[in-house]
Amino acid sequence: MRESREESGRQAEFVQESLAMVRQAKPVVTALVRQPDRSDILPRATELCHRLFEAIKKACTALQLPHLAAPAEAMEYLLDLARSGIVELTPAHISLLAEAIAFMEQALPTVLAEQNDTRLAASAGELAGAILRSVHAGPTATEEEAGTSPMEPEMQAAFLDETDALLEAAEQEFVLWDFIAVDPQRVAELCRLLGRLRKNFAFLSRQNLERLAAALESTLNRFAGGEFFQTEYPERIFIRSIDAMRTAMANSTIAGGDYLPELEDHLASLQGLIRQPIGELLVEAGLVDAGTVEAALQLQKANPEAAPRRLGEVLVDMGSVTRDQIQEALQAQQRKREMAARAAAAAERLAPAPSLESGDREVGVDGQTLARMIGLIDRLAARPEVIGAAAPLVVELRQLAQSCRRDCLRAFAGRLQRLVHDLSVEFGRKVRFSVEGIEELLDQEDAVLLAGPLRHLLQNAIKHGLETVADRERTGKGASGRLSLLALRRAGQLWVSVEDDGRGMDPRRIVGWAVARGLVDPDRAGALTSQEIARLLLQPDGADDTGAAVPGLAAVKASLQPARGSIDIHSRPGKGTRITLKVPKDG
Repeated sequence: MRESREESGRQAEFVQESLAMVRQAKPVVTALVRQPDRSDILPRATELCHRLFEAIKKACTALQLPHLAAPAEAMEYLLDLARSGIVELTPAHISLLAEAIAFMEQALPTVLAEQNDTRLAASAGELAGAILRSVHAGPTATEEEAGTSPMEPEMQAAFLDETDALLEAAEQEFVLWDFIAVDPQRVAELCRLLGRLRKNFAFLSRQNLERLAAALESTLNRFAGGEFFQTEYPERIFIRSIDAMRTAMANSTIAGGDYLPELEDHLASLQGLIRQPIGELLVEAGLVDAGTVEAALQLQKANPEAAPRRLGEVLVDMGSVTRDQIQEALQAQQRKREMAARAAAAAERLAPAPSLESGDREVGVDGQTLARMIGLIDRLAARPEVIGAAAPLVVELRQLAQSCRRDCLRAFAGRLQRLVHDLSVEFGRKVRFSVEGIEELLDQEDAVLLAGPLRHLLQNAIKHGLETVADRERTGKGASGRLSLLALRRAGQLWVSVEDDGRGMDPRRIVGWAVARGLVDPDRAGALTSQEIARLLLQPDGADDTGAAVPGLAAVKASLQPARGSIDIHSRPGKGTRITLKVPKDG
């Protein structure tokens, strides 16, 4: 009875808040219906309605009100596409928006009245279908009758572009999992992103990808709801799934179809991340329904003074399942758990992210040209003859140029983050990586020149500089090592530093190594300054894998010579190392 009262209270709160949002959005939408070309109120209407239908969809899913959730989800998706610029809201869309508002205004009060209105449920289905069909406006009658509604090529291209962007954004969030896992709002945003990805796959008719995206979304939603992962590194499984999606999209673009190898393994790995209750397992297997499980839970709680009974035992006593079926469900749960563990181990052998050394336009752009473009646009905007009709076009050009620059910065920073993630997995380290001044590396020439050295320095820092988790905890440093990349302009030079808080370099071992190779006179070894010892690391065949020095720094130095670059090394034993690349720059 108490739970029933609590549920009624939640429903009442949901209805009250939703109706208040309906009343807020309705006059704005009504004004749009009368004048669809009102560009001054369209953004506000879109935002208000998106918040409304997103809230209704989430609440109705939790409260098990599918007749309200279906049109809310469909309208939320249409508005998502409108906000992304993929779909332009037409008068027909606005009419559907007004219809959805009116439907919610009529249907919401029935929740409190506990009415089972079949007419409303049918209307909800029809409305949801009409909204979704409007996204694909324009198929012929023959196509509709045949059950196919192909997208226009332009719309399909827009969906594919957005899907690529969503996959990239999801990858970056999972790469930064340690940061976002403690931020409920950021996890919620990631859940919404995965929901959009799932819907995109649905509209692109990529059913297998839709299933995998739905499993990702469900797993993250359960985590957001307070459940816990059964592995220390769940992000490795998430990234593995994202990589599989990206590969499948590339293959389907080339060869068509929806081929996703090892789909069931990916799904089982995700399901095994979170412990599933026995009731959920039995429902999933089709052995019982949710109502039976709920009844068993009530019986389980009915006599709190008696010895507690497992839910499975209650269901067996009820005659709903057999003991053999319970055992099979538990074995299935264990198999999923083992599969998740194997997937986490397999993730340690992930193919590395695209190399920074590729030297193509994905690495960077000609930042100087882009800067000149923005400067020319600013000069153009200041000319008297541009004032007037051409002024909005100039503003738009500038916004596009700036947007291009921001996208390039994000892409390059993302590649660096993924590289560090993959290297930390490969070498068994926990790393918190930060990047500052990335805009200084936007220039294509700089990006290509420094790509190899940067990869080398990052790998050295993780493999040789940062300690294992056990070693760091033993010395009181904390499990996660700190690694940073800083780029800045100073005194006519581009400086790029890679710094870690690891074990640092042992001067005695470096000097011993140099003496053994005849690089230093034994009689002078004791008089070497710290800078002289550091410069020993730049000699060819710089070191072995014992940590005596950093391997390959001579190669890094050699790669900078065509640009008259140099390298500085600063290290403190037990505290960490900072290596700075310096490249002369004109102007």
